Amino acid sequence: MYRTSGILLTLIAITVVTLAKNSYSQTCPGSPGCIDPTFGIGGTVVTSPPAALVTNNVARDMVIQADGKIVVLVGAKDLDNTFSGVLVRFTADGSIDAAFGNGGFAYLAWGTPNYCLPQKLAIQMVSGEQYFVVVGAGGCGVAPGVRVERFTQWGLRDSSFGNGGVTTINAVWNPQDYSIAIQSDQKILLAGGANPMVRLKANGTADTSFGPNGISKTNSGIRIKELQVLSNGKFVAGGYASNGANNDFAAVRFNSNGSLDKTFGSRGKTLVDFGGGNDIVLGIAVDASGKMLLAGHAAYPNSTPAGAGFDAAMIRLKSDGKIDTTFGTGGRVLRLNNDESTDYFSSVSVQSNGKIVLAGQRSLPIDPNNSEILTARYKSNGTLDTTFQLNGWNTTDIYGSTDSVAKGRLRIDPSCSCEKFVIAGHTLTEPYTGLYMNPRYLFGIRFML
Repeated sequence: MYRTSGILLTLIAITVVTLAKNSYSQTCPGSPGCIDPTFGIGGTVVTSPPAALVTNNVARDMVIQADGKIVVLVGAKDLDNTFSGVLVRFTADGSIDAAFGNGGFAYLAWGTPNYCLPQKLAIQMVSGEQYFVVVGAGGCGVAPGVRVERFTQWGLRDSSFGNGGVTTINAVWNPQDYSIAIQSDQKILLAGGANPMVRLKANGTADTSFGPNGISKTNSGIRIKELQVLSNGKFVAGGYASNGANNDFAAVRFNSNGSLDKTFGSRGKTLVDFGGGNDIVLGIAVDASGKMLLAGHAAYPNSTPAGAGFDAAMIRLKSDGKIDTTFGTGGRVLRLNNDESTDYFSSVSVQSNGKIVLAGQRSLPIDPNNSEILTARYKSNGTLDTTFQLNGWNTTDIYGSTDSVAKGRLRIDPSCSCEKFVIAGHTLTEPYTGLYMNPRYLFGIRFML
């Protein structure tokens, strides 16, 4: 249920003051990077699925419909493990959409006896309507396996998909390393870390043209964290790969049949090392010219804390997979001047004007369990956009404890015909004391651009 208006209004007042302080002479609301007060209550919505244990809410992914409605995938369960996830839909203005599922919440019965963890969410067009495809891994009925399920625009399982609304794949996937993308023909691409990719037909059955049982025989050579379908039917994956000593930023491009596109990078793959540490791609975006932006985190020399710290990072590749040296400094953005914090970008989007907006997290070594929402904007040339909170980046704290970002996406606000940036995640309402011991709530927040 929603937090009480009194508490939330106090929270928003504190947040806006913090943003105004961080933006120096800028005036909030209204300036780029400020919380949009027309969304939710003062710019933020906080909720919890009514049937779920409040200590188990973990935001996993988010999509935005063509009409501006926001659907968030939440990992959540009840005492009996009858479900392990929930789809939550908000209206475009940040209210719970009671017409969706059960009062705005569609529960995924992925629990006992074969517990399965829903992780990723995508929109698929079905007969002119937007449906929701969820993928997860775990027991999933085939122990171990991958489960794919489709829901209608009203939050009901679509029985015409797969076998009664569900497709299960006998494969071992790391629950933390996989992604989903929908092709223009509505076929479903699935990737799971270093495992072979899988493609399903639009109806949820295996696409045997991609490989036996829809499973590709192509070895990408990287651990995939994110997939992006390109306008020419090819698709690019980002993640990380070992250079023998540590992990590098990695990207690989596939032809539409799933084979490696050896015209990309070096025989289909591009690796980028930032400073001899472990570097990981978490988000991908493609700009209007076909160049690819890869965002995540990198371990630079002398990162703090020593041996464990990492910094938000982004590179741009040309369409042939070579690093674009005209972007930032030698193809990379400079480290944020973020004190001794550990930070990363998990989502990257490109505005219609070419500016690049990112979302992620920031935490300090003195209190690593207290993380904040990190937002940043860069010009198309890879330099920080100082019209965005004056220095080009900002942090937002909700309850003064842990704020975790699942996804950030752009949307057009029809009231102003302008772009805004929506972030979904989960927040703890009190200091962190241990895994699944603290109340945690789903949040949505919208920023001006």
